[in-house]
Amino acid sequence: MIHALKHSAKSRIGILLTGLALYGVALMELGKPMEFGDPASTALAVVVAGIGLWMWEVVHNARREAG
Repeated sequence: MIHALKHSAKSRIGILLTGLALYGVALMELGKPMEFGDPASTALAVVVAGIGLWMWEVVHNARREAG
């Protein structure tokens, strides 16, 4: 049980870091500074975090199936 909780916490941290990294890269590509109050930046953050979560899930499931 404890191992599952630790794994879950590591997973959430990985998702958060991946989402933030992708968000920063997307904003750099657009040439915008990171502004967390701007509605367009917030929408972009949600989309990029969703893509990051989906990518992480795909990799995690592939690792689980591989053994």
